[in-house]
Amino acid sequence: MTFDDRSESVTARIADVAAATWSMRGMLHTGSGFYDAFPPTTAEASVRRSIARIGVGEAGAAGPDDASAAEIQRAAPSTLGVAMNLLQRGLQTSLRADHAEAAVTDLVRASHLYTASRSSTPMPEHPAVIAAVAAISAGDLATARAVVDAAIEGHQGTPWVMSRLLLWKSWIALQQARGARAREALEAAVALTPKPAARDELLVQAIRVGLARRYEDAAGLEAAWERGRDGLLDADIDLYTLLPLVEFVSAGARVGDEAVTEPLFTRALALVDALGRPALWSAHLRWAGIQRGILRNRPESLSSHAHALVDAAPHSAVAETMAKAGRLWTSVLAGSVDVDEVDTAAQSLAAIGLRWDAARLAGQGAGRSDDRKVSARLLARARELFPQEKPAVAEASGPNAETPPGTVASVLSERETDVARLVVEGKTYAEIGETIFISPRTAEHHIASIRRRLGATSRSDLIAKLRVALAQTRPLAEDG
Repeated sequence: MTFDDRSESVTARIADVAAATWSMRGMLHTGSGFYDAFPPTTAEASVRRSIARIGVGEAGAAGPDDASAAEIQRAAPSTLGVAMNLLQRGLQTSLRADHAEAAVTDLVRASHLYTASRSSTPMPEHPAVIAAVAAISAGDLATARAVVDAAIEGHQGTPWVMSRLLLWKSWIALQQARGARAREALEAAVALTPKPAARDELLVQAIRVGLARRYEDAAGLEAAWERGRDGLLDADIDLYTLLPLVEFVSAGARVGDEAVTEPLFTRALALVDALGRPALWSAHLRWAGIQRGILRNRPESLSSHAHALVDAAPHSAVAETMAKAGRLWTSVLAGSVDVDEVDTAAQSLAAIGLRWDAARLAGQGAGRSDDRKVSARLLARARELFPQEKPAVAEASGPNAETPPGTVASVLSERETDVARLVVEGKTYAEIGETIFISPRTAEHHIASIRRRLGATSRSDLIAKLRVALAQTRPLAEDG
């Protein structure tokens, strides 16, 4: 190798290190700029530039130049070379209208081969994360989980990558309604990197907000939101962080604080527009816009997102599912509930990884139907799609072991105990119904029954007695 060759290698390495460093800081746009100052001199470096360029919405400048493309073809096959070639092809394919499945296949294969190559070169984003995000976006959580697990087992990349992989493992478990696994993976990631870089911190807070939105009360969600919102102020969203943004958009609408997410949401839409609005990368963003409109009761704000999903539907099963569900959801909110269509739409949403939204759709359909059979069917579907975390089972010395007297479990059924917790939190009949997927009328009946059993003479007396009784129960166990 000549001095000039070594010099070119060093300058190319500068771009890779700088791009990876700025990406970790949550500023991939800045990192991408280093490839202009220090152009790639190898085929692999050219692919790393593509990761950065596509990640910030610069599809036109993302592909390898003619020389790099020729080099990829001429180079003797190596594990790393083939991995990077597949990664390049998968990313480019993901931008096309109806090639999501082929894109995910290439990206998954790229991740496996990259792990086998044992490469530790700095990357703007790592192959396993790109493959997992693409699979999640395509509605294939099983593949996303498998690719992340394989990368963890194969120790893909450097130690900081392991923390990021564990965070995505947590994210996937969250979407699969496996609360315990999501918390376990989150704790492992934080233990490995107690002070995560800004990019990972965004994901940490998104997971915490997601767990609170699904499993905690309004106070818990607001607390998680307050902890996480400050990180959004400095966030520089790119293609690989759209999913965490989606969680923040929905949570922000729920707590009534959209000021911090609105500019990020606008920038994210501009990014996918710049890439040609690929359904694989834009569908979940559009769905967040629909959910935001539903949560804030602003149906007029749904229109552009609904139209975008309808336009993408012929080329994307995910977009088609979201478009149909969004249309049905607005009908349900207007009081029109077609039980078969709502049931099918809920199951379809769950199948693409939106179990929480699927359960909410079924639960709201049940609450707005005057037909008891329809309500019962949809409530059963809601519970099936998103089961609540159950109280821990008391340790028993045998089959005849008794529940200690004075606890809620000795007086109330499991469902009544769920209702009791929500009563203490101050929720209304409607809020109780939406939380545990029962009708407001059923919630009212449960509360009346609880009051009789505890001998409560007023609502304040009921809450006081429930506080004492609930304090004697074990903590909630994790489901998953």
